[in-house]
Amino acid sequence: MPVPTEISLFLNKTWLAFTGRKLSKETGIGWVEGVYKDDLDHVLSTYNNSFEQKKPFSLEYRMRRFDGEYRWILNSAVPTYDADGEFSGYTGSCTEIHDKRIISQELERLVNERTGELKEANLNLERSNDELAQFAYVASHDLQEPLRKISTFSIRLKERYVEALPTAATELIEKINNSSERMRKLIDDLLNFSRISRFEKKFITTDLNKVFRDVLSDFDLLIQEKNAVLHLDKLPLIPAVPLQMNQLFHNLLGNALKFTSPDVTPVIEVTCRKLAADEIKNFSNLDASLGYYEIIIRDNGIGFPGEFADQIFVIFQRLNDKDDYPGTGIGLALCRKISSNHNGEIFAEGQENGGAAFHLILPDNQPSHKGK
Repeated sequence: MPVPTEISLFLNKTWLAFTGRKLSKETGIGWVEGVYKDDLDHVLSTYNNSFEQKKPFSLEYRMRRFDGEYRWILNSAVPTYDADGEFSGYTGSCTEIHDKRIISQELERLVNERTGELKEANLNLERSNDELAQFAYVASHDLQEPLRKISTFSIRLKERYVEALPTAATELIEKINNSSERMRKLIDDLLNFSRISRFEKKFITTDLNKVFRDVLSDFDLLIQEKNAVLHLDKLPLIPAVPLQMNQLFHNLLGNALKFTSPDVTPVIEVTCRKLAADEIKNFSNLDASLGYYEIIIRDNGIGFPGEFADQIFVIFQRLNDKDDYPGTGIGLALCRKISSNHNGEIFAEGQENGGAAFHLILPDNQPSHKGK
C-alpha cells in the first residue's frame, strides 16, 4: 500500500537514536521498514486516509528499536497549511508507550479472566440454586402424602378408641396431631419458598390497596379477637406479581398480629411515600431510574433486639419460642425473596418490647414493564 513520502520529510535526532538508522535511510518511505509487519497495513491505511481527508490522526503500532526489539509507540499528527491556506503536510510526534501498553494489556487480560471466572461462578450458583429449589419442591411435595396419613390415622385412632384410651395416650395422640400440623405448615412454606425462587418475572399493574384489603379479610377474626386498630395509607399501583404481593403483605401483617404484647391493644400503622432521588442513592442495589415507594408496616408489639434486624430475614431463624409464637421461620425469608424478585428491598427496625417497623421498598416501574 503506497504512503505519502512527505510524511517523513523531517525527522529529529530522538527518532534516529531510537531506530539507530541514518537519516538517509529513514526519509521518504524508509521509516516503514521499521514497522512491525502485522501493524503495517493499519498504519499505511491510516496515513493514506488522513492525507486524503486532511484530518488529524492518532494510532498505536510497534516500531523496531535500534537493538532489534519492537516497541509500542503512539503516533499523533495534525495537518498544516501554508500562508495561502494550502495544505502542506503534517506535523506530528511519536511517543514510546511500550511499558504502559503492556501493563494495560495485562490488566485487560486479568479483567477478562476474572470476568470469565465470575460468569462461570454465577452460572454454577444459578444452577445450584435451581437444583436446590427443585429438590425442595420435590422433597416437600413427596412428604405431603405420608404426613397426611400420619394425621389421618392419629385422628381415627383418637375418635375410634376415645373411651378405651387412657388420658396419657390421648395426650400423646394430640401431640402427634400438633406436630403433624406444624410439619404441614413447614412443608407448605417450603413449597412457597421454592416456587418464589423459580418464578418467571411476569409483572402486571397491581393495585396494592386491593391486595391489602384481600389480606385483611383473611385476618378478620384475629383482628376482632385482639381488638386490633389499623391505620392505612393509600397504597400505589405498581408492576408486580399479585400472588407474591399477597404473600408478602400476608406475612408482614400476620407477624404484626402475632407478635403482640399481652394486655396492650395492638395498633398497626401502614404508611406509604415516594422516595426522593437522593434517598434512593442510599440503597446500592436499587436502580434510580425506576423510582421507588417506601411502605412501612409499624406495630406496637413485642418487637425484637435491634442487633437482630438482619438475622430475622434468614430462613429458619427464630427469636421466639415456637410454643408461644408458632411459625416455621420462613415467612420473613420469603418476604426478602419477594422484594428481591421485584427489584426492591426490605429491612426492619425494632427494639425489645418496643414494637417493630418493616420498611418495604418497591419500584414504581420495572425494566421489562416500562411504557406499559
